[in-house]
Amino acid sequence: MTHPDDELLLAEACDWTTAQEHEKLAVHWGECPPCLDRFARFCAERTILEEATGRGWREGRARPLVAVALILLAVTVGGILWRVKRSQPLPSEHATRPDPGPEPSPSAPGQDSKEEGFDFLGHLVPIREVSIFSKVQAYVEHVEAARGATVKKGDLLVQLRAPELVSVCEEARVRLTQDEAELQRTKANSASGLSTGQELANAQNKVAIDKARLGTCEANVSYLKIFAPFDGLIADRTAEEGSLVGPPQGSGDTPLFRIQNIDRLRLVVSLPAAGEATLDGVKPGERISFTRREGLARKMTGAFLGSTRTVDPATGTFTVDVEVDNSSHELFPGMFVRVSWPPKK
Repeated sequence: MTHPDDELLLAEACDWTTAQEHEKLAVHWGECPPCLDRFARFCAERTILEEATGRGWREGRARPLVAVALILLAVTVGGILWRVKRSQPLPSEHATRPDPGPEPSPSAPGQDSKEEGFDFLGHLVPIREVSIFSKVQAYVEHVEAARGATVKKGDLLVQLRAPELVSVCEEARVRLTQDEAELQRTKANSASGLSTGQELANAQNKVAIDKARLGTCEANVSYLKIFAPFDGLIADRTAEEGSLVGPPQGSGDTPLFRIQNIDRLRLVVSLPAAGEATLDGVKPGERISFTRREGLARKMTGAFLGSTRTVDPATGTFTVDVEVDNSSHELFPGMFVRVSWPPKK
């Protein structure tokens, strides 16, 4: 690393350097604190001389006098500092190097060293969650459920509008009526010998096809009303009146609603691979205690469901699932909690 000499630092303190030299010095000072200290001394000396002369620093008449004074003062101070450093013994490498102390031992993921036992980080997810899309392409006519609202199974969430589907359904119903009348005439003619058996079979097939087509059209019309599939909470809603919606085309499509059942939550806990041996001593249904990360003293419990017993190579952990009763809605999906593992007998 090349260090600037005293003349360049003096020129910078007097604002006599070019823009390029100023930029290079600014970069160098960020990498070399000693040079920055040298420059600071020059600036301090400039301020002292400026106050002593009683003139503006940037006046052209004072520049030569002040520059000469600065050079003399810098040489004097440098000589004194050099003599002081020569008189002091150099400290040894071992004396200046601080004692690093014992290296901390790696702890298990999520372990709290201040707590007794092992506390691991877990997060709460809904035990049941669905994304709702429209099965047919239609326009949103009216939205009945708001975001954050509590709904019951069978409640109307949104009413869609698709006039073309209704028209196709009416057309299929009229055609079925006509073909059923034709079938009755063919049966009468077949009884009197005026129609063949093949004509009667053709008329029956047409009626069967019409009934199937009408059933499909009525099903599409019924999709214009979307109902809640179970009791839960509207976690997200993107449906707005007048917007065009339709069946999902890919995994990135946004659903109309996202409903969660938060009466029961699933607590997912990540444990280190070394703790897999503790699973043999935990039975399904055994109570697992946990506390909220906010520092609340009250402990909560959940029922042990099971474990994947598969270690993620990226994190070196496996997960266990705990079912938590949340009928009071005190906990929310997405919360992080501190789980005590293994459970105390």
